[in-house]
Amino acid sequence: MTDQKNHSFYDIDPALCTLCGTCVGICPHDVLIVKDEKVSLVSECKRCGLCYAVCPGIKVDFSKLNKFLFGVTECDEYIGYYRMIARGHTSDECIRDNASAGGVVTGLLLFLLETGLIDGAIIVGTSESDPLQPEVKIARNSKDIIDGSQSKYCLIPVNKILHALHDEKGRFAFVGLPCHIHGLRNLQLLGSPEIKKIAVMIGLYCGFNMKYEGTEFLIKKLGIEKKDIIKLNYRGGKYPGGFNVKTRTREYFLGKHIYNILNPLFVPDRCLLCPDLMNEFADISIGDIWKGYDGKGWSSIIIRTQLGEDLFKKSIENNYLISEYLSYGDLISSHKHLIAYKKEQIFARLKMKNTVLEYNLKCDQPYSIRIKGVFFTYLLRILRSDPIKTFSRSMPLWIMDTLARLINMKIRKRG
Repeated sequence: MTDQKNHSFYDIDPALCTLCGTCVGICPHDVLIVKDEKVSLVSECKRCGLCYAVCPGIKVDFSKLNKFLFGVTECDEYIGYYRMIARGHTSDECIRDNASAGGVVTGLLLFLLETGLIDGAIIVGTSESDPLQPEVKIARNSKDIIDGSQSKYCLIPVNKILHALHDEKGRFAFVGLPCHIHGLRNLQLLGSPEIKKIAVMIGLYCGFNMKYEGTEFLIKKLGIEKKDIIKLNYRGGKYPGGFNVKTRTREYFLGKHIYNILNPLFVPDRCLLCPDLMNEFADISIGDIWKGYDGKGWSSIIIRTQLGEDLFKKSIENNYLISEYLSYGDLISSHKHLIAYKKEQIFARLKMKNTVLEYNLKCDQPYSIRIKGVFFTYLLRILRSDPIKTFSRSMPLWIMDTLARLINMKIRKRG
């Protein structure tokens, strides 16, 4: 790992922050906080250098992590190292109906907790005092796990929970995006004790994330007053769900396709530099599978470690999950558009950003892909500009929704 003695929090470029929360969670002097989607000092940095050493915003050594976790230095260029691929869903139809995609994460966590393999699960739920705010929690019972199901499309510093684990006893499951898992694995490479209480890492796919500004944008588009909202779900309603808001008087819904427009408008700068689509360093990676089978949600599942394989098979044996074979080709075609954007075109974005970020990735892309990468990089810059955002705010919602549907049809047709 990086020589931490020569660095401090002051040396971390804020533009490279993923807002994963790792630095906040492991700071031995408790001088870091997250506020307004930024990490800030509340008092003087003591220059221990730990935050710099583990920051995934600065460095994620794919080759070293592949060797450390899987004993290989090279693996599949699109999905990373894997032992097996499957598709599945929870055996509980009620949970499945209310999950983002199949409810596999919820079913797996329930298995781990109810069989005593973990003492709690680190998840993102919703604040009890504010239905608009996601909240990092340690779920200790089945109800808390079920209540924490569904995706949250905003920046959440999940790893700040590491600070709370100092005084906790037991073993915990962890659910997070690639940047969260990167931070935990960097800690593991460093031999940090904070990581030892996490028994299993369950990773979620991530093509884009959004600033909270995107959530506020949709709320305003729907003409809703924040004070009237009693519940908000990013994947609420019948699969595949969508932006679902309940107020005291009525319910509002925009299909998931609306994110095809919101993502490019409100994706954070740092997210554009991430090459990890399918959470390559989790024990088990889980995400949507955009090939319908019965009109209900299914998850695609990538098993990466021996631990992940053992737990996955036991959850099936104990009737918590139902699983079927999924071919590599179906997995790839289901996410073809995101693979092109996040795995093939990433080198153009990294080069044009001229960043010091280190991934230790091989850059051997055909010229045609490089050209596409440059084109989409400039396109994203335009879409994220203030004039475009201003124009979008004035655009009638029905036009935006229609455009989002057309984009979605084109994406799914390509897949």
